[in-house]
Amino acid sequence: MHAPMDKHTLIALLEAERQHFNAAIAHLTDDELVSVPLEVSWTGKDLLAHISAWEAHLLEWLATAEQGQPLNLPEGSGWDPYIETFNMQAYERNRERSLEAIRHDYAAVYATLLERLGALPDRGDDPRWAPWKDGLPPWGLLLTYPDHYRHHGQSVTAWIMQQAASNP
Repeated sequence: MHAPMDKHTLIALLEAERQHFNAAIAHLTDDELVSVPLEVSWTGKDLLAHISAWEAHLLEWLATAEQGQPLNLPEGSGWDPYIETFNMQAYERNRERSLEAIRHDYAAVYATLLERLGALPDRGDDPRWAPWKDGLPPWGLLLTYPDHYRHHGQSVTAWIMQQAASNP
């Protein structure tokens, strides 16, 4: 049986997976970050921008909820086209930006996200959760973020291992 989720557990998971992703990406040089496709055509720079874009989007959702406004989150299979469209738009917004600008956002957005997550209610019955679906904390949605780091970190690690195997 899983322990009940709370914001402290969420933040600990987020930080652990982010550290693993950072450790993997740290193995790439700046040239590799901007030129080597790690996931289909996405480079390391693209992955950093992609992660930051989703973190910024979560900050928007949190701000909307804090204002007591309803969230228009997709349901069921509606997530797939939503994610695909969001990813494409984020890629287009960031593809011409410099690695330095992307790194800056990657650090700054994450710092803001940790601050905002730390300010979330501790208890699931807190009325500030009301704008979320059914008035419950969105643990399922929030837990996709540590999984997101893990997924992309595995892609980076796979590329690193492939390079090591082909260049003994």
